[in-house]
Amino acid sequence: MTAMNMTATTPKIPTWIMAWSFIIAMLPLAFGVQGYVDPAAHFGEEATAAGSLIYGGPIGLYVGRDMASVVVTLFAMSRRSAPMLIVVLLLRVATDVFDVTNNLIAGTVDAELVIFATLWITGSSLAIFRLWNAPSS
Repeated sequence: MTAMNMTATTPKIPTWIMAWSFIIAMLPLAFGVQGYVDPAAHFGEEATAAGSLIYGGPIGLYVGRDMASVVVTLFAMSRRSAPMLIVVLLLRVATDVFDVTNNLIAGTVDAELVIFATLWITGSSLAIFRLWNAPSS
């Protein structure tokens, strides 16, 4: 199949889903960069008191997860693949559900987390629903 034919048979991803996916990629990028440059701004002074050891613990795992999420999301977007975007957005939904659950268990959930997690989960779920039910070529 030639590149011309492949483009003609690939279902078009709606612009709003591509924009949403871009936002979903840029937020973890911002948090990841902030985690590397100024972890105290996001995690607080007490969480970063260990100095360079913070990157070997939970903060390093959080930053690594965010950066991996960026790479995978941008890859799925570059392929313009509905199935890949479904998986990426499903991963985002699962991540946010588990983040909220973890914070509920730890007693550290706050209104900001609930509001933003609800926004990310709802937006990603709508995009998944739209991609899942999109007509195939």
